[in-house]
Amino acid sequence: MPTVHDAPCHTRYRIALKNSSRILAFGPPGVGKTHAAIEEAREVRSQEYIKITCTDGDMSAEYRGMWIPATGCAFEFILGVATKAWTEINGGEGGLLLLDEIDHAPLEVHSLLHAVLDDPGLASLTLPNGRMIRPGSQFWAVGTMNGLPQDLTPALMDRFECMVHIDTPPVAAMERLPEDLRQQAAFLLPH
Repeated sequence: MPTVHDAPCHTRYRIALKNSSRILAFGPPGVGKTHAAIEEAREVRSQEYIKITCTDGDMSAEYRGMWIPATGCAFEFILGVATKAWTEINGGEGGLLLLDEIDHAPLEVHSLLHAVLDDPGLASLTLPNGRMIRPGSQFWAVGTMNGLPQDLTPALMDRFECMVHIDTPPVAAMERLPEDLRQQAAFLLPH
């Protein structure tokens, strides 16, 4: 069985997660892109996070927010996943917005993400209810995808200050597998 060493890609990814506010992790499924981001939010930063798995059926209102019926004939505006990550979690300071499979989001959502993932010092959104919001001081975002960064629109790709290719699972994850599965997984890894 080939030995699995600490992959440099995971070292780079951990450094990016600690030092960047907008990270794109790309590589094959099952190598720990999403798990590492959640672990960084929970265990290292002690933060809440919001995760959405992007699909081609998503609408920008799910990310920005929308009007919903309230009591009587009234309506109220509720925040979407991106605007909650900006303004509501972690005591209003913001937290991790994890955009899993970001390349599956439709262009309508990409357009909104241009603003959400803009430079934190410049980013702002005016919501349909007239409220202008900015990202909290603890907001950060991770996009994950199984394809290549070039699969995103150039404008969205440019919003990520750091891109990391993850091509192998972390050693600790491999070590937790039962021996028979570890051998099968090692066989599939690049040598």
